Amino acid sequence: MKRLKQLQAGFILGTIIIYSALLTSCNIVSKDDTLFDSINGQSLFNEEINPEGSSSENGFDATLEEVLHLISDYVYEPTYPNIFGRNTGTEIANAMDSARGGQHLSIPTTYPSEAWYHYNDSTCNYSCQITEYIYWGLTTYLGAQDYPGRAEEINNEWEITTSENLQTRDTTLYGIITNTEYNLPKILPTGDYPTTNVTVNFTIESSLPNELSELSDKFSKYISIFGIHILGTTQVEESKFLHAASVLAEYLDDDQDGTVNDSDMVNHLISNKAAMIITYDEDELESLLD
Repeated sequence: MKRLKQLQAGFILGTIIIYSALLTSCNIVSKDDTLFDSINGQSLFNEEINPEGSSSENGFDATLEEVLHLISDYVYEPTYPNIFGRNTGTEIANAMDSARGGQHLSIPTTYPSEAWYHYNDSTCNYSCQITEYIYWGLTTYLGAQDYPGRAEEINNEWEITTSENLQTRDTTLYGIITNTEYNLPKILPTGDYPTTNVTVNFTIESSLPNELSELSDKFSKYISIFGIHILGTTQVEESKFLHAASVLAEYLDDDQDGTVNDSDMVNHLISNKAAMIITYDEDELESLLD
């Protein structure tokens, strides 16, 4: 939802390209392929994590967005490329074209009046628009956008806040989201994944695993959720770090039985070296690149 900017800097042995934002958007952090152990990740800031949940008083819990961006880009797209591929002609792209009032490969000066999705950030290309569209659709279906004052906050970008309205106004997207073949979440994460579940360890480690040892001087908090890395800096509050870990666990295992909804999807996350990168704020994220 905020303006993206691209940063480049030397980091350890290679280059990290960070698509970062002041608050919420597609914040992709990726090491280049010259490194032995590449990381593809999603940035999240301590200041935008709300463990108490989204509300008109507290604002939106951006954890729901940023964790989902990681999953949609590194899970949904590679698992079902013809459905969730972030390029023209896929089912999700065709649905988005309808929602935007036509196929706009670049941001139009003015969206058609019939459009209900009209993201106007010029730095967000067609693929990025699809990532955001999946976020809006799935979180709307799960109920994350339905609280007092939220409609007024987001209507410049997205005009739907309830699952019922999504079903009637964006029937194609609703059909994709609810198709049981794709094993998308059916329950909104709340950060309450049971810590007693023996298959998921929520102990925060102060040291990183060997394959991430080169990052040890940058990050002091680590958790692995179903094999997916979550890294945090010293300034990140433990309660917020754990909240992000729980949200990831809930998206992947929404009935909280200790077994992921779709093992193939999780394998894509692991094979793509997917990771959540949590810093206190954008300034700290940038400082890691100095």
